Amino acid sequence: MDSTITSRGWAVLLASVVACLVLGALSGMTASASSGYSGLEMPPLSPPGIVFPVAWTVLYILLGISLWLVYRSGGDRAFYILFAVQMALNLAWVPLFFGYGLMADAMFDLVFMWLITLMMILVARRNARTASYLLVPYILWLTFAAYLNAGALLLNRCRSRGCSSHHPMRQYTSTTNGGPCGSLTSSSGSTPSTGPS
Repeated sequence: MDSTITSRGWAVLLASVVACLVLGALSGMTASASSGYSGLEMPPLSPPGIVFPVAWTVLYILLGISLWLVYRSGGDRAFYILFAVQMALNLAWVPLFFGYGLMADAMFDLVFMWLITLMMILVARRNARTASYLLVPYILWLTFAAYLNAGALLLNRCRSRGCSSHHPMRQYTSTTNGGPCGSLTSSSGSTPSTGPS
């Protein structure tokens, strides 16, 4: 592959990254348009809310670059289809979890997202190995997000049944930062600075 990047190449790169960032922002907007879901108990290791918008901004940029690298390598229809499905699942997570409180459905969404991302990595390795490397932080984050989702599902189900609440938890309320586990703020009422999802 020619290492020279033409003006068209730079334009496609910019469009890919911006498109991913815009889609991430739309995820947060869909949650704000839905009914609120607050007062969640989250499992140990749940990071401060400020971590999520920063992490998701970086991840969406990496997704955009990986898409561009596949395009530069000659394109791969299978990768494009998987990428589109993955982004659709990504968009669905926030309204499922925070908009409607469907944590079990959100968990299934995350599992499918993880599997699709793994397939993206394997497909990208055929012609755009660097693109596959850029997807590794994303699948690692999805793994962590699945832990948080599963923990929230179990803990809040227990609480709804009147179980003891004396466990090492932190409570969070939802905002609209976008992306799996990207919408958390402290239950004390303080809201961290937010950025693009």
